Amino acid sequence: MGAEVRLLGLNDLHGHLTGRGLAYTDPYTGRTGPVGGVATLAAMIRQRRRAHAGPTFVVHSGDMTGGSPAEAALLRDEPVIRVLNQLGLLVGTPGNHEFGAGLPEFLRLVRGGDGFEGQNFPLISANILHRPTGRTLFPPYLVTAAGGTKIGFIGATVRFTPLLTSPGTVDDLDFLDEVDAVRACLPELRAQGVHAIVLLLHEGGHQQTLPGGEVSARVNEIAASLPEIGVVMAAHTHHSIHTYVGNTLVMQAAPFGRAFCDVRITLDPRTGRIATADGELVPVWADGAAEPDVAAIVDHALTATAEATGRVVAVSSRHLVSGRDGGATHAGESPLGNLLADAMRATTGAHVAFTNPGGMRAAIPAGAVTWGDLFGVLPSGNDLISCTLTGAQIWELLAQQRRHRFRRNLAVSGLHYRYRPHDEHGGEVVEIRLGPAGQRGAPIRPDASQRYRVAVNSFLAAGGDGYRALLGGAEVVGHGSELGALVEYVATLPSPFDAAIEDRIVYDRVAKTN
Repeated sequence: MGAEVRLLGLNDLHGHLTGRGLAYTDPYTGRTGPVGGVATLAAMIRQRRRAHAGPTFVVHSGDMTGGSPAEAALLRDEPVIRVLNQLGLLVGTPGNHEFGAGLPEFLRLVRGGDGFEGQNFPLISANILHRPTGRTLFPPYLVTAAGGTKIGFIGATVRFTPLLTSPGTVDDLDFLDEVDAVRACLPELRAQGVHAIVLLLHEGGHQQTLPGGEVSARVNEIAASLPEIGVVMAAHTHHSIHTYVGNTLVMQAAPFGRAFCDVRITLDPRTGRIATADGELVPVWADGAAEPDVAAIVDHALTATAEATGRVVAVSSRHLVSGRDGGATHAGESPLGNLLADAMRATTGAHVAFTNPGGMRAAIPAGAVTWGDLFGVLPSGNDLISCTLTGAQIWELLAQQRRHRFRRNLAVSGLHYRYRPHDEHGGEVVEIRLGPAGQRGAPIRPDASQRYRVAVNSFLAAGGDGYRALLGGAEVVGHGSELGALVEYVATLPSPFDAAIEDRIVYDRVAKTN
């Protein structure tokens, strides 16, 4: 048997330099505990590199920057790249969030500029086509050697990135089908004598039982379509994955630096293929040792942003969460979503408000709530706008949720509605009424007879997440930043403030329209 190679895989860090407010539940043991930050992560990665006598490669599968807490975002994510540079990465692939501030800013972080040194490792992606040049934005793959056998790493980024980023940020790019793009690389790699292939994939799925349980959604489809791939290092869906699709090992760690993947592969020196592959998801517990050089980067970022982030805005009576942290009902309603939608409606004076659950990136902690905490909820920098929609357009907007799973429904304020499920992905809106849940307010009818002022963020207003009904909004007015609205709103609430699930969205097996 050939050399044993270790792959230490990172994914979906999203600029989380510290473990503040984060917990992790080990999917193998059920243990739950607080999480250490990137200095602890660095110590664990270095320890595992030292402990393995053979080749060890550190790789990432995207979304390392973007959607970051204030201590990273206010410094343009530069501390995050400096941390990654210290980890000795071999290669990474971009996720959708790396494009959140636009292509020029992303390339500045990668290549350097404005006094920043850039990153010291390459990115690869086979399916991002740069239209002005007609070539892939980054090399599609990287080849290295281990124990005399070549290993090829191919990158691929979720093809829905244009829907997942603010319109206009990736206009010069085409995101091709991941399977087609990866498959096109295989003859080139074979011609170079490369038969051991690892896919760094910014796309993922959901797995209920680890290890070895079935994984759903697109990573399953992609892996099943590419049996030549020995290992898929997945990302994007923020779920832990450890399983096989056919003979292909699929691994994905929990987001925000809660854990990393440790994959062990053996290479067959006769065929050059991956003979065996297995691994584990390694928790980054808060009681672990911290690496001083990485801790110094984190401390500098915290100090540089402390004046802005440390200002106390209000006091929360409890931990307020969205669906991202398991706080949503089956219909997608969450306390944090309700609070944010209420803030948007109060600031704009609109009849109703809608906000996307994917935009809420962190929970609000119990106790003193700082500006930095609220920034962590809304790090994307969206503006708040209001526009006029007809009743028919509101019905169309809610119907467009059909493409998302239940818990991905829009957060709402100023109306409540009932939804009849068809299957696990969505269903049919059967009733919409103005006002709080529990009160039979005036119905919003699916016609153009009534017009309503609607508050949304700029991402949704531009058709983000595929909500194209909002592109027809009339009489558009800006109201400053979405974050500013949340900060000002919670500061006006009774202290301590709270938010709750109020049955604003209800699933019915039987329609109730009378």
